Amino acid sequence: MKVSVICLLTLSALTASVRAEFTLSPAEAKKQMTTRASIVRGALARRDMKTLTRLVHPIKGLRFPSGCGRGGTLGLGPKFTLSQVPDLLKNAKKYDWGTDGESDEPVKLTFTERYDHLWNKRFKTPTETNFNVLKSRPLNYVNGLDKAFPGAVCVEFYSKGTEKFSGMNWASLWLVFEPYNDGWRLTAILNDYQGV
Repeated sequence: MKVSVICLLTLSALTASVRAEFTLSPAEAKKQMTTRASIVRGALARRDMKTLTRLVHPIKGLRFPSGCGRGGTLGLGPKFTLSQVPDLLKNAKKYDWGTDGESDEPVKLTFTERYDHLWNKRFKTPTETNFNVLKSRPLNYVNGLDKAFPGAVCVEFYSKGTEKFSGMNWASLWLVFEPYNDGWRLTAILNDYQGV
């Protein structure tokens, strides 16, 4: 009985919110970014690179880091210019996507080969959507977005794990928007998950 209580307390501590250092409060970020984040999520679900391109930062382009450490250090992953984004699903070039989290083997794939890893159909109806809130989850790889992207708005679409796997097969899609002129533009997409 004591072991179960300890496990539950540990799990709840791991999934607690981490005090992040974002410029906008979660409420203000939600107010400003709900529609824009939903458009990006819909474009990813439909593989609609034309719509996605319209929201990408024209100067910074779009990055796909493999993770983000607590200190704000971004993992490896390709960065594309605005002009490259529309044709990413047609591009046959293999890119360095960092290393596999379990084996530390380098991952070199085309954008299309990596797309199914980036997009999970569970993100169509996420369990929760968080705006400028970083939550610690068991074995997550995305922690310091507020430090990696100061002044940004970071949106998480989170899908909780299933009972079959005791909740450990959760997944998160992170969208990072940075200011540009009088609005916000997409500069990074990350995903975080725990496979079983």
